[in-house]
Amino acid sequence: MAKVKTGELIGAQLDWMVAKADDNLHPKGDVRLLDGKVFTIEAGDYERSDRWQRYSPSTVWAQGGPLLNQHKISRTIDHSGLWIAYAGYNLNDEQRHMQCDRSELVAGLRCLVALNLGEVVDVPEEML
Repeated sequence: MAKVKTGELIGAQLDWMVAKADDNLHPKGDVRLLDGKVFTIEAGDYERSDRWQRYSPSTVWAQGGPLLNQHKISRTIDHSGLWIAYAGYNLNDEQRHMQCDRSELVAGLRCLVALNLGEVVDVPEEML
């Protein structure tokens, strides 16, 4: 495993960490990395390859979008086109877990990972 800043996660790294951050959706053992791509299974026979589905919430709105609302990730876009995602406030009403990107999904999902796993996460070496 290698340490990576949550704000630098992209592609399969981000997809992997989103799956790990959302334990309700993907309990332990329900996420696999195959050929640099993330796959998940909801339940059942884990050895049957036809049951595993590609998981790419950072690019597929149907997978990632609902997670942003479910976890109450706020998003806004600034004048330059940069998406800003944040969740929670501290005692001084400052936004916490703020993440930015040109993609609304990427910014929001980085925020979800930061909220649940922290600002630095462990990513499998083969994803670097």
